[in-house]
Amino acid sequence: MGLFSDKKVKSLRAHFGADGIAFYLYILCEIYKDKGYYLQADADFLDNAASDLGMGPEKIGQMLHFLLERSLLDSILFQSDKVLTSHGIQMRYQLAKKSMGQKTVIPVVKEFWILTEEETQSFIEVRPKEDFSRKNPDCSGKKADSSGNNATKERKRKETKRNERKRGAAEKSAPAAQLPALEWLGQLPLPLPPSAEKEIAFYLQKGLTQALIEWAAVETASRGKPWGYLRGILKAKLEEGIFDVAQQPGADRLSGADRLSGADRLSGADHSAGRFGRKGRGAGSGFAASYDINGFEQQGFSLPIGWEEEG
Repeated sequence: MGLFSDKKVKSLRAHFGADGIAFYLYILCEIYKDKGYYLQADADFLDNAASDLGMGPEKIGQMLHFLLERSLLDSILFQSDKVLTSHGIQMRYQLAKKSMGQKTVIPVVKEFWILTEEETQSFIEVRPKEDFSRKNPDCSGKKADSSGNNATKERKRKETKRNERKRGAAEKSAPAAQLPALEWLGQLPLPLPPSAEKEIAFYLQKGLTQALIEWAAVETASRGKPWGYLRGILKAKLEEGIFDVAQQPGADRLSGADRLSGADRLSGADHSAGRFGRKGRGAGSGFAASYDINGFEQQGFSLPIGWEEEG
């Protein structure tokens, strides 16, 4: 599908005209020429975008909010790390590397990689972020006398230290009790990307219950949908103010058995797969929903339309 045939891009153009398309293409170009699959969007980036495109910072902010809200960019990673990326961007990054006959391993940051293990190409190696910060610690041998480069490096080093101090202060101020235990994620009946744990923790901290997340996972797997569909359900429930299965429309008409959490309804499911190594709902997976989807919807449950991620 071409870029301008995408319904979300059409909506962007309807809201902001040519400026919206120009800003979205600007972000894509900056991502592909930088890391290739993500971009760290600091204040300088947004100021530069406004200057390069000849637009006001208020409009830049409005368009960025729209891109995040419509999942043209990943809102969770932007909120947590000011990172701009998406499922579609990372899929196209892999495709470009594959079409170039990529042979050597390409390391990517685990915390910013949102594709599942099944979606990730064999030449992609997912590594923790700290591995990249330790890489090449001694670079003093070349161009040591370049004052311009040294000044730039010193400025970046100071900025990095300031950011680390801010993050450290924020982490210390957050009580440890707020961090939820997520061992039960290994029992969800669909494959999860490395970033899923952080995202689900985000929704738990916002008040969504484990029972609601398990129900959404069962609903997603029973329809043969990917992780992006589950994310869409959770986002919709948070926006609607629905935090538990009991708050679902029509929940008061359900029997006690129908109110069971997703984990309780997985009596026939295969719980043996690992958290990020599951094969999903294909043949031989062992997963089978213990209720009829159509009947379930007739009892009052409903799903938002259009939660498939940008491709």
